[in-house]
Amino acid sequence: MGEIIVAHEKHGESYWPASTPEEKAASALAILTERWNQGYWYHDPDEISEWALEHHPEEFIEILLADVWPGNDAPLEAKQAAVAVHKAGLQERYGDDQEVLDLKLRKLKKATDEWKVRNRERQAYQEIRRVVEEQDLGDYIYETRGGDTRNGGPIAWRLLSDRSDHEYERVSLEQLQEATS
Repeated sequence: MGEIIVAHEKHGESYWPASTPEEKAASALAILTERWNQGYWYHDPDEISEWALEHHPEEFIEILLADVWPGNDAPLEAKQAAVAVHKAGLQERYGDDQEVLDLKLRKLKKATDEWKVRNRERQAYQEIRRVVEEQDLGDYIYETRGGDTRNGGPIAWRLLSDRSDHEYERVSLEQLQEATS
């Protein structure tokens, strides 16, 4: 029996061969590449919309911590240090007014949480771009908590299935029925 990849999209479904590991990798990469080239499936999380910047600038860590933020490419420790410096400054400035301090700390937490989400999206976006640009048919190799190395199958398939909960991006691997006489 064979397998197919079913791409469940807004205007219907498309079917791609996946009976062998090579077919599965090639089909997953073709879907990923097609979606990338269409230009509206994946967005760069660093391209913050003008509307968001105008209406909710306090939600962006880069703006909230503009004087101490080391940049997205800085090591995690530098980012954590910038947040700690800002937090200490808030406590020093507003420590005698708990209500204002709590409000400022909630805004800081919201901006930090937003950055964490955007950072995960940034990593996924960069990996999708790399796989498409390199036309990478390779496998996703990962390490378990126990230290064992495992093969997670075609990297393009992993990227597609990781986004399967996004609207119109669902993909599934289906078994073909055998014809009986």
